[in-house]
Amino acid sequence: MDKSREAVKIYDLIAKDYADSFTKNKVESEIIDKFLDELPINPRVLDVGCGNSDYFEHFSKRNVDYTGIDLSSEMLKIARKNFPNGNFINMDMRSILFNTNFFAGIFCFYSLIHIPKKEVISVLESFSRILKPNGKILFALQEGNNEVFVPEPFLPEKQLFINLISEEEIRKLLEKIGMKIIYSKRIKPTSKYQLNYNKLFVIASK
Repeated sequence: MDKSREAVKIYDLIAKDYADSFTKNKVESEIIDKFLDELPINPRVLDVGCGNSDYFEHFSKRNVDYTGIDLSSEMLKIARKNFPNGNFINMDMRSILFNTNFFAGIFCFYSLIHIPKKEVISVLESFSRILKPNGKILFALQEGNNEVFVPEPFLPEKQLFINLISEEEIRKLLEKIGMKIIYSKRIKPTSKYQLNYNKLFVIASK
């Protein structure tokens, strides 16, 4: 079973409910600004697992040259409807098809968590390949040490695959590809629609 693609099937089912219920989090917005402050002016940024592109307007206000990729066709349908000027592509993060040294930054919010641990290092290697020298990645992770299946908050009868990742684990993985953590922060879940794990935010530099 491809756990990642099974997760995508669930996101296809909950796409509308997810989009309707999403509210921007002030702390997350501040972390995103911190990430963008690390990038050059008018940076080219890849949003990996963009979904319905919750933060597209945030990036637009910061003059980001934005590309979003996701495997959920239903999520992308909403993103394209809401932001017709956005560049949204149906693409698997495990098979990224961009040129080497192409992006100044990668925004990876709650998407790496759906990749099994054995596949994460190859994903990170492809991130490093498409990043420019001194490029940055912002991760939002669910903190922990195991791979679990949990009831999807919007569809509790469905079990969603989650790769829980600790700061130590992501640090060691990043070190293997020559990257280092320059910032980290944890926040507790703030909504019944969020998974019941601490949210771990990490900015890494190439």
